[in-house]
Amino acid sequence: MLKSQRPHIGIFGRRNVGKSSFINAITGQEISIVSEQPGTTTDPVDKVIELQEVGPVVFIDTAGIDDVGALGEKRIQATHKAIKRTDLGIILIDEHGYTDYEEGIINIFNAHKTPFFIVHNKADLKPLSDDSKIKLEQKLNVAVVEFSSKTKQNLKKILDTIKEKTPESAFQNPSLLDGLVNKGDLVLMITPIDTEAPKGRMILPQAQLLIDILNKDCIAATIKETEIALFFE
Repeated sequence: MLKSQRPHIGIFGRRNVGKSSFINAITGQEISIVSEQPGTTTDPVDKVIELQEVGPVVFIDTAGIDDVGALGEKRIQATHKAIKRTDLGIILIDEHGYTDYEEGIINIFNAHKTPFFIVHNKADLKPLSDDSKIKLEQKLNVAVVEFSSKTKQNLKKILDTIKEKTPESAFQNPSLLDGLVNKGDLVLMITPIDTEAPKGRMILPQAQLLIDILNKDCIAATIKETEIALFFE
């Protein structure tokens, strides 16, 4: 199987700032548990998703950076460790604005040279004033995007910013064909179509290999296992 390297996008913020709702809103799927009870997400959770206009990514849903108590401190430490494998950070703030908690996360981002931007979530309840938004952007030298998980305000801007700020190196995939083929070679893909395959689509490893063949400037012939003899005839 062709191993894929997907961009890892870490979602960070205080408890109950709407991190899980944000992930559900921008992916259009209910992939994170949403609750009004602070601290629902206890440890970083990886969620693989095909993100519109961006491609396959891994979202890292993290615990609140303002967690409390001995257990909360361990959760915060786990959140900090998640930054080491984050290609792009998204920091969510709400009506409470920018605090020392966000400042601490940004310091870690800067130490690891991890790109990030800020999303003011729940903007439908209390939007940032233009003055506050400008001051925050100037202070941090990053974009601040107004967003509402309920109305999906500025959804396209969020997706565009993710695509723009994610390092190109995070999208690079290792090739299964390195050293095996040359330009112009005919590559035969034997591709079973069974009940495990999504209806009307190839499974991801098959699609990845087909793209890899084309990227190598080779010719792809794709058949089912039942047509092998017919092909060679």
